[in-house]
Amino acid sequence: MATLTVPKLKELASSKGLAIPSKARKADIIEIISKAD
Repeated sequence: MATLTVPKLKELASSKGLAIPSKARKADIIEIISKAD
């Protein structure tokens, strides 16, 4: 997952129905997705 770009991570998160804050860093987005899985 770390190899994905931020836009791809945001896309993945939205496909899972997760809300990502606009100022979230890449590590934050990965953490949110990981916790949801």
